[in-house]
Amino acid sequence: MKTTLKIAAVLSLAAGLVSAEPARRVAMARGAGQNAEGGVTAGRAKAVSGERGRAARSKVTRTDGEGNATTVRRGGFEGEHGGTGRRKSTTTVNADGSATHEGSANATGPRGSTVSSQTQGVRDAEGNATATRTTNATGYRGSTANVQTQVTKDGQGNMTGTRTTTATGVRGATATVQGQKTKDAAGNVIGTRTTSATSANGGTLEGTTTYDSTNGKTRTVTCKDSAGNVVPCPKR
Repeated sequence: MKTTLKIAAVLSLAAGLVSAEPARRVAMARGAGQNAEGGVTAGRAKAVSGERGRAARSKVTRTDGEGNATTVRRGGFEGEHGGTGRRKSTTTVNADGSATHEGSANATGPRGSTVSSQTQGVRDAEGNATATRTTNATGYRGSTANVQTQVTKDGQGNMTGTRTTTATGVRGATATVQGQKTKDAAGNVIGTRTTSATSANGGTLEGTTTYDSTNGKTRTVTCKDSAGNVVPCPKR
């Protein structure tokens, strides 16, 4: 019974991470006990609060009698000026080596800027894995950004990764960056990145960067003004 109450205290503390009044204090709880699946449920949590804000995090892991385990992590904060953030993830590792992961996070700044992220991953028993992440951000004046990332890896150590980033400025400037990278089991790497940007006054930039383990890096870039004339590119 005492163990069950300790676990309940862990979950309660995490659930109420921003409900208490600000105070200078630190609270911690932990517990573990047998569960109905023939495994163990164990958890811990910590919360801190003070004049400059408050924050808390928790972790609960649940196993069964067959070697499978699921871990749930939560966290959050509130700043003294009104900024807030939350995160949560669930990871399951199975007895055969396969695994899944899902996570999310979001934050809001005192002036209204926001950022959010979602992550997913899966791995099979042979070691083949795929992971994705999507991140969105908005500035308090209206600028936006989006990042899409995916990584794939097989059981032999070969990997492929892609990323696409798009952004829009307050005055209408835009940019898109697309990248891809591959790495084989021997460590050989090939990568490409393309950049396309348009300024608020209509000027453009088009660039391509390539890389491989044998020849190194090469880069080409072309800039034009609003009338389409080729002009010198800004220094990096």
